[in-house]
This record gives sequence, structure tokens and C-alpha cells, in this order.
Amino acid sequence: VLHKDVVLKAGTIGLALVLVAGAIQMRGAAYDAAVRVVDAASTGMASAGFGISAIDITGQAVTSEGTILSTLDIPPRTSLLGFDAEAARKRLLALPSIESASIRKAYPDRLIVAVTEKTPVARWTVDGTTYLVDNAGTRLVTVPAEANSDLPLVIGQGAGDDAAVIIRALKLHPLLDKGVVALSRIGDRRWDVLYD
Repeated sequence: VLHKDVVLKAGTIGLALVLVAGAIQMRGAAYDAAVRVVDAASTGMASAGFGISAIDITGQAVTSEGTILSTLDIPPRTSLLGFDAEAARKRLLALPSIESASIRKAYPDRLIVAVTEKTPVARWTVDGTTYLVDNAGTRLVTVPAEANSDLPLVIGQGAGDDAAVIIRALKLHPLLDKGVVALSRIGDRRWDVLYD
């Protein structure tokens, strides 16, 4: 009788281990099946009129619409119900030019995206590439050299980081500021002011 209890306990433990191992093995298959069901439901909802068919974007001036659309990462036939707006908003905030963003779902088929961009204070040309930079010297976007000619042009290594300081200093002295074509950073220690 004593051996019968040991055999029953060992059998129960063995059965439990087999069930746990089977559940672990089936977990991957169950997950894959769940993903397929969610995808099918999303496609079904898109076909039923809840697919994203219009995207309104407001607030962008320096960030291209194409950059925003690619960052939203909306696959074809995505339903508005299945779209993760918070994840997309976080991707937009990762763009260097975006200060804040909101994404709103307007049922049945419209996505409304509003962004607030960081304010560019200068154009910075370094190694043949021109960027717009903000007060902190962050490279917001790459632009053609002649674009945004209303912004001061700073040139050279380290110029973007210190652009806001020299621009503010020149604004305090209108006679020095008049006719400035560019500000060239030399050796990350001084500025040459280039006049027209």
C-alpha cells in the first residue's frame, strides 16, 4: 500500500510535467494563431469601412509629409480599430524635428495627426550638408543649401551647437548684424563674421 501512494504521486507529477511541456510547446502555435486571427479581423474591419483611408497632418513645416507618413508605419488594409496610435505617436516623437505630437482616430476611416515642431534658429552647413538647427544645436532636418534663406547661416564643425548664442549676441548689436552673410566657426573656439 505504501508503494501504491509513491507510484500515484510519481505518476501525477509525471503527468503534470508532460502537460506543462505540451502547453509550453503549444504556446508558440497558439500565439501564431492569435496573430493570424487579429490580422484577419483587422483586414475584415478595413473591408467593412473601418480601414484607414485618409490621414490629415497639420503643424509640420520643416518635417516632410513623407517622413511623417513613413514614421506612422501604416501597412495597407490597416483598420482604424487595430491601429496603435500611441506607438505611432512615440515614433513621431523620436524624430529630431518634432517637439510634440497627437494622433486622433476619427471613425470610421480618418486619422488626424497634429505635430508641433521645434523652431529652427539657423542653417548649419558642415561637410557639404546643410541642416536646420534649433536653440540647442539639434539637427532637425537636412535641407538644400539655398533653402530657408531667412535663417542665419553658420558654417563649420561645432557651429550648430553654438549658433543660437552668436545669433543672439549679434542681434544685440544691429550695426554688426547688418549685412551678415554667414558666421564661420573656427576651431570650435571663435567665429569669423562674413559680410556681404
